[in-house]
Amino acid sequence: MESATPPLRIVIFPFMAQGNTLPMLDLSRRLARRGINVTIINTPAKFPGIHSKVSKTPEISISVIPFPRVEGPLKGIENTADFPSEDLRFPFIQLTKKLKEPVGKIRLGMIVNSFEEMEREHIPALESLYKEAKAWFVGPLLLSDQIHNEEEDGDGKADYCPYIDWLDKLQVGLGSVIYVSFGSEAKVSKEQLEEIAFGLEEAAQPFLWVVKSKTLAAPPGWEERVDSA
Repeated sequence: MESATPPLRIVIFPFMAQGNTLPMLDLSRRLARRGINVTIINTPAKFPGIHSKVSKTPEISISVIPFPRVEGPLKGIENTADFPSEDLRFPFIQLTKKLKEPVGKIRLGMIVNSFEEMEREHIPALESLYKEAKAWFVGPLLLSDQIHNEEEDGDGKADYCPYIDWLDKLQVGLGSVIYVSFGSEAKVSKEQLEEIAFGLEEAAQPFLWVVKSKTLAAPPGWEERVDSA
């Protein structure tokens, strides 16, 4: 009698950055919906946030490994978003290499939140970073959970979103829409934000600008001028 094939299990170890973690959780949930068991490896400081997002999915388990102990400015930091200075990025990346020891034997490849057609010329360099590691391009993963929830609702209609409504109302043939975003970690000064505002005004093109600032005030008359452009 042949032995039953053990169920497929995929181990995912997101890099310690917000922009990596959220897409990997998204991918984990998509795999779980296909009946695949997923184990997410993370460090103690990241456990609460990850657990809160996957606790209702029984196919996903979490394995916590200790983060390397270190003194100095990196002490207690387990996520790139917590850097007090960008000067710590390279030392942090060097420190994370020690995390390969408990999981290195099961790593078979890298998951990339992008698509091969856009990254093709960079694939060899990416795969050369890790011996015998294949890069799997599975993106873009953004909004996959939202799409799934809409499908489950049955009507296929998303909640009202003002910028989607604005895009839908743009005149056909108006041209490109400029999208400006520096992510969740970039530290942009007030002066730099003001220069971006003036640049967008001078461009005289429709734009979407994601601003991570609670204190930025648009220059006097700026909103009226770009609205009429």
